Amino acid sequence: MFALLVAACSSPKDAPLAISTARSAPPDPTFSRQDPVEATLGFSFALTKAEQRLDEHYPGLASYGQGPALADIVAHVRTFKSQGLRLGRPRVVTNAGVAEIGTVEGKPIARVTSCVTEPADSFVDAKTGKPRPVAGESAQPANYHMWTAYVVHMTDGWHVDHGSFTPVSAC
Repeated sequence: MFALLVAACSSPKDAPLAISTARSAPPDPTFSRQDPVEATLGFSFALTKAEQRLDEHYPGLASYGQGPALADIVAHVRTFKSQGLRLGRPRVVTNAGVAEIGTVEGKPIARVTSCVTEPADSFVDAKTGKPRPVAGESAQPANYHMWTAYVVHMTDGWHVDHGSFTPVSAC
């Protein structure tokens, strides 16, 4: 970190002006809840942040998710926390698109599909940062899944309600 002190022509009582050249963290991206694919990507991003920070209350989860999807993620984050694990290498979501739009109980619902790549050694020990598999597994190979998310349109936009992961050979 580098700070530059600037003293211009000023009275002796004026304190020097500190100008920092340190970079601040970029803001989190925003995703539109007016589009089911964007809402799904927002939920995926929030999931990553929640698992990295071990924060089951990460704000994006409730912004882009609801119901069973939200409950599942909260349970996952608590499980990782209890095992002393956190996400070290985020998943990559590709080829997201709407597969179908319809209505259920009078509410618009979209089926959004995407391919999810989980890199090898994606979970790390929360204290040491070294790769460590989840309890009951001996290794963390790369995994690929087809993610089918069911996204419901509510008064404030689309929210991931539930979904499923199906293993595939590659994305």
